[in-house]
Amino acid sequence: ESTQSEHFVDPPGSMVQFLPGRMRLQAGSLRHHFHPQDQDWVDLRSTLWMTRATSRMYNSNIANTPLFKPYPTDGMPDTLGATYGPGLQSDVKSRRWGLDSSNASYFHNALGEWTLRTGLATQHEDTAPNSPVVAIDYNNNRYLRSGVRSESSAVASLQWQPQDWLSVTVGGRYTRYKTRDRNRIAYVSASTPVRYTFE
Repeated sequence: ESTQSEHFVDPPGSMVQFLPGRMRLQAGSLRHHFHPQDQDWVDLRSTLWMTRATSRMYNSNIANTPLFKPYPTDGMPDTLGATYGPGLQSDVKSRRWGLDSSNASYFHNALGEWTLRTGLATQHEDTAPNSPVVAIDYNNNRYLRSGVRSESSAVASLQWQPQDWLSVTVGGRYTRYKTRDRNRIAYVSASTPVRYTFE
């Protein structure tokens, strides 16, 4: 896969285009379906999946990436500096795997047809630099794409169908997730779990 690149003006009066990005993706899955004909309360479907991806982009945050400077600022980096070219490159690898399973139970009584559906799902993702981290990058860069994420969820619903033209469904979902940034000085705010703060 070839991804889009970015254009920028440097020096004034000229236009430079970053090299097109590249991505390689590998994916695989195993699926299982168990539904005995004489057991209406079992219709089980499960999937185990995994993806591996590597991407190389040349459109990093050239203004704020501290790779070019001792600390993040809004000023532009030195385009003639030794770290400017390598700093434009964002080389990332990602590994994800997950498991989901759901079951449907069918039954009926004097009130009509009933369907109970339940399911569980979990996934884990690990993202990190794909190329070796150079010393100046390790010492100064606060914005490396390096972290892990886990997510799990449970869902249930009950459908009642008293007539062919009428059905009523109630249900709910519970989701729990956890993230961890491996950057050296990034931390998760205690009051807002999804907001990251940098010093």
